[in-house]
Amino acid sequence: MIALATLFVALPAQAQTPSNDTSVSSVRCERAQTRLELRITRIETVQTNRSEAYSTIQARIDTIIEAATASEYDTTDLIAAQTAVETAVTEFSGTLSQHSQTLTSATTLECGETNSEFVTTLRSARTSLADVRAASLEVRTVIREQVLPAVQAYAASIETPPVREEQ
Repeated sequence: MIALATLFVALPAQAQTPSNDTSVSSVRCERAQTRLELRITRIETVQTNRSEAYSTIQARIDTIIEAATASEYDTTDLIAAQTAVETAVTEFSGTLSQHSQTLTSATTLECGETNSEFVTTLRSARTSLADVRAASLEVRTVIREQVLPAVQAYAASIETPPVREEQ
């Protein structure tokens, strides 16, 4: 019976001292900074991969424009699509770079001393991540809605050699 009664005895609440609160938030801050450093590494990888992919797309568009010009095809739509892709890719690169800088600035803040500034920087990073996603979507939309139709129109205009029928 005594053992059962001791389970219901209220335990004294742990006193929350300011140093305890500070150490807890400091530990949380350090963990968050470690995660941010990993995210920065992933963003750098994404930036490298996306820039290579977009460079390949732009090079292919250039090659198609050259072939279309050589075959005396009206390249107005192709050039407009190329310009739209360049603009969207430039905006994406700038937005991703800004996001990376925001995360880097969050990792340079001292834990425990500037918690409110750290939280503000994290909120700013979340906003810039939304901008990165929107810019990435814009690049995909431009490719899907402008580049592909222009390339398909050019491909449809290419004359195929007539098929000879044997008589």
